[in-house]
Amino acid sequence: MIEVEYAIFLPDGASLSETELPPTEDAIRALIPDFAGAGGALIIRSPGAPDTVFADTLRILIHTFCLSGLADLLRDGQQFIDFFDHEETARITIAGPTITFAGDQIETVSLPLADYIVAQRACGDRYVTLARRLWHAEPNRADSLAELESGLAQAAAAAG
Repeated sequence: MIEVEYAIFLPDGASLSETELPPTEDAIRALIPDFAGAGGALIIRSPGAPDTVFADTLRILIHTFCLSGLADLLRDGQQFIDFFDHEETARITIAGPTITFAGDQIETVSLPLADYIVAQRACGDRYVTLARRLWHAEPNRADSLAELESGLAQAAAAAG
């Protein structure tokens, strides 16, 4: 079984796993004042394979791997990623029932595609749920939330 989890980089340099977030929106906002621009990591775990970790602006990672980027990958069969906030590239390819990650800062890993899709969609859903909680009363975040919702719908449609 593949697990995908995100972590958020805090302003003090520490990181916080999504499972470690405080229960209230106010407490989350106090820890992460710029949720939209926060750095973070996406961790892909599978038994028998090394963890694959990608770091960048978290919202961009989620779009790229879990939302509209997942839809693009499923349509095109491959994806080249040039990370936003640092020098790193990665290539993701689909070959039959397998997805393979390769990059200049990660070990090449191949995983079952069907399990990967389920795990990435679940991670994207958790992130969008958190964004809804944090931004529901912020009119200036309506466009950002709509973009996330659109990406979530694209991933769902592409995955079938």
